[in-house]
Amino acid sequence: MKPRWMLAVLGSLLVAGFTIASSAGAAEPCSRRSCTRAIAAQCFHLRGPARRQCRRRVRGECEAGVCDAAVSAAASVQRTLPVGQLYRSFPDDTGRIGSTSTLGSPIGPAQGLPDGAPCTFNRDCISGKCRGGAHKQCQGGVPSPGQIFRVFPDDSGLIRSATALRSLNGHNKFFDPGLGTNGQACVTCHQPGDGFTIHVESIDDAFTASNGQDPLFRTNDTADRPDADPSAPDAFALFLESGIIRIGKTIPATADFTVEPQETPRFGPLPNANDPQAPGGVTLSLFRRPLVNTNVRFDSSVLWDGRANITNMRTQVKNAAKGLLLASSVSDADADDVATFMLKVFTDQVSDAAAGTIGAGNLAARGAKGGIVDLLALSFDSAAPCFLDSQGLLTQSVTPPLGPLTPSTCTPVIPGNPRTVTIFDAWANLPNGGSNGRNAGRASIARGQQIFNTAILHVPPDLVGNIPGLTGTVAHCVTCHATDNIGNNPDATFFVRIGTDSVDVVSGLAAQDPQLNDLLDHVEELPEYCLRPKSDPTPFSTAPCGTDPGDVKTTDPGRAMVTGKIADAGKFKPPILRGLAARSPYFHAGVAHEIDLVVDFYNARFQIGLTDQEHTDLVNFLEAF
Repeated sequence: MKPRWMLAVLGSLLVAGFTIASSAGAAEPCSRRSCTRAIAAQCFHLRGPARRQCRRRVRGECEAGVCDAAVSAAASVQRTLPVGQLYRSFPDDTGRIGSTSTLGSPIGPAQGLPDGAPCTFNRDCISGKCRGGAHKQCQGGVPSPGQIFRVFPDDSGLIRSATALRSLNGHNKFFDPGLGTNGQACVTCHQPGDGFTIHVESIDDAFTASNGQDPLFRTNDTADRPDADPSAPDAFALFLESGIIRIGKTIPATADFTVEPQETPRFGPLPNANDPQAPGGVTLSLFRRPLVNTNVRFDSSVLWDGRANITNMRTQVKNAAKGLLLASSVSDADADDVATFMLKVFTDQVSDAAAGTIGAGNLAARGAKGGIVDLLALSFDSAAPCFLDSQGLLTQSVTPPLGPLTPSTCTPVIPGNPRTVTIFDAWANLPNGGSNGRNAGRASIARGQQIFNTAILHVPPDLVGNIPGLTGTVAHCVTCHATDNIGNNPDATFFVRIGTDSVDVVSGLAAQDPQLNDLLDHVEELPEYCLRPKSDPTPFSTAPCGTDPGDVKTTDPGRAMVTGKIADAGKFKPPILRGLAARSPYFHAGVAHEIDLVVDFYNARFQIGLTDQEHTDLVNFLEAF
């Protein structure tokens, strides 16, 4: 398992024209996994058609057997200071700037921060790494508002969080590791600098700087199995590779399905009767990305599988603290404190440095309505979109007692509305929208918005009749991502299985589009479960998976683990899309490491037929949304 910072350094060497040969001096055969890593190394810095051409070229080299040596060379690079903080790209006045090095020797130990240096992560404040002048920013170990609500760089520009409540600051229990017993706090996996989720690069940096001792690395939730040896080199492989945490979810007592037992060295026994997340229960290990836990005021269902209720965020916080932070008990006051932070803080992309040649810049410029100021205003708008809870009622916060979340004067959401997203309408007809300048990027984003609103998606046979509210075989992005200018679904009962949980679905798509082999590699890293309807009492020992036509293979049963219905296997909610660029890797299990691959997946799965320019425009829009 090679951290991605190694691949980034290797990629910069390859781009600079360096040739790396194997120790034997000859080409070595390529596994699909090593080929995927070679692609990440050589193509990560490119965009649009150039990136896709790079992928095709590297895959061709893989077929000729020249990629394993390059990946092996990446593993030989050593460091003790987080290279991701040195050799990443940063936005400047006209685009992005980056540095590289041809030296593989260590740069120096990362033993805390120099006096006066800014605290790179809020966990630096919590763990006491900030010293002297830097420590003053933490206000005695507590992150200051300037550390929480400032502008941060992300994959395609800048992102920022904001709140209208001055009382929401680093003293909130969201930042307090004392909420649990394992040294983690909510902020541990929901970093302000990462858009209130956490990036693979941040995880790699923390692992390297702490030698795996950072509170991020606990066997109960970020290891591949809960009884892992934390000193083993691959104990946290999935977390380091895809930024996914392990959720130990019990099978509902009323489930209409059984799960085939399995035991592997990597994941241990599944179902698992000794999971610290659910003492006394029997669980499956489900690996999922930490969702952004700001912007929650715009949620209808909570968490990927909707197992929490928007009206009762107090209970959601308590359950998370007990399962992940191993809290013995959490007071109502402490849980309400965290829930208020989640409901009253908002996060959004504020500047783009990727679209066109120099980026679109300020996402609220020239009449556009992107960015955190407009998102915060929308949260107070009496005509904001209508959100419905699981009972079909307008959302409100009962616990904590914050009152209505959706105003009674809200605007009803119309799924499939060709005017669902309008925030970049003002950029559709800007002057000088040619190949250069800010307006070129802005025009691309506006075209991508139109594609998102109106592109025709051809529903595959396995999804016909399985998308709530849809009849027929034609859909649009906004059929599921229907909420005006937010991008989730307003109905708390809306869940759909798009197929990223299925090895069979993704492998079939990858056979048609080799670009999706990258995604397939990550799906195949996950444990695969077989669910059998209880109407068939035949044990798996005598009738293997697939014998019953009702058997379902999935890497994550999703909503079925909440409802107990096999018909809900693999279903998840459409998440909020605002601030998407800060949330890589994507999908519920982090199987797509860039938005470009997300678009590749939908283009193949729903036979959209995007041209290269349309693909680029849609990616640019999603990165700016």
